[in-house]
Amino acid sequence: MYQPKKNENIAMNESEGDSVQLPNILKWKVGLIIENDLRFDPASCGSGLFISDENTHLRKIVAIDEWRTYRIMNTEWTEGIHYWSMRINDRGPDGTIMIGIVTKNFDTGSILYPGNTSDSYSFYVHNGNKYNDSNAAAFTTDLPKNSDVIGVLLDFDARTLTYFKNGQIVGTAYGQLPVHGTDVKYFPAVGFYKLGQWKLYFLTGTITQYDILRVFPFQDNIFSLSVPGSYLANVLSCGMSMKGSGTFLAICGIETLDQGKTWLLTGIDISKTDLNYSVATITYLKDAEFLKPSVTIWREFNITQTQGLINYLQTKYPPC
Repeated sequence: MYQPKKNENIAMNESEGDSVQLPNILKWKVGLIIENDLRFDPASCGSGLFISDENTHLRKIVAIDEWRTYRIMNTEWTEGIHYWSMRINDRGPDGTIMIGIVTKNFDTGSILYPGNTSDSYSFYVHNGNKYNDSNAAAFTTDLPKNSDVIGVLLDFDARTLTYFKNGQIVGTAYGQLPVHGTDVKYFPAVGFYKLGQWKLYFLTGTITQYDILRVFPFQDNIFSLSVPGSYLANVLSCGMSMKGSGTFLAICGIETLDQGKTWLLTGIDISKTDLNYSVATITYLKDAEFLKPSVTIWREFNITQTQGLINYLQTKYPPC
């Protein structure tokens, strides 16, 4: 564990005890990706910063009054809903530390802080302001203290950057984030100026059957269908258009690279083929979208999606 010294530190999962709980408000957020495998990038370490403990521990070892920024590797996100959290072990005498996101073009070798450029965004612990393009705006008056946990939610679907403190929402700092498919790639980042210390924690906790029931409260059985590619593509595109404004489809096994205009399976546009595709879905969607003569119902499974997930988790993560 860290012993207080005159430097700035950030660490990720340094010990088994370094863990925090997911904020309650996010426990039933559809599509949430909990980032539990982040590591600091040795190739993107600003001058005067030191990395150790298998790329999980970062500290500023040179006490100079200059901004240094460090970026997380194994991310480069272009889509999805991502959550990560960091604990303030020591905010220093002035709290001159920042947490936010930067793009791949951000120069970590320069004297810059997250939020210094037009394509980076941050929350400043020192005064509770938010920063983008070097412009400050008031964000919160409840300034973080030592041992507080700062959570960050980057939502590409809603195009928002939201902060949490000790599991409670602070607020959405930025909306309408630039998102242009694979053209914009974001990385979590931290910035140092004077003294202080961060530690990035992994989330832990027990998933209960009640947690699953809150996510899947309805008794929808699982069905397998045979659906023409052109019609399936239309359904998926309609579902994608609902993101951020209403109920939308959660999908897997197929991808889109242009925000739902084209749907690819093994690199092939399904709308351009004469093939039917096997689809697993639930009662509600079958009755709402797939009651068409061209759609064949292959089988109704005598199990709900709720029980299906419970069974899967018990198989995937059996009790010790």
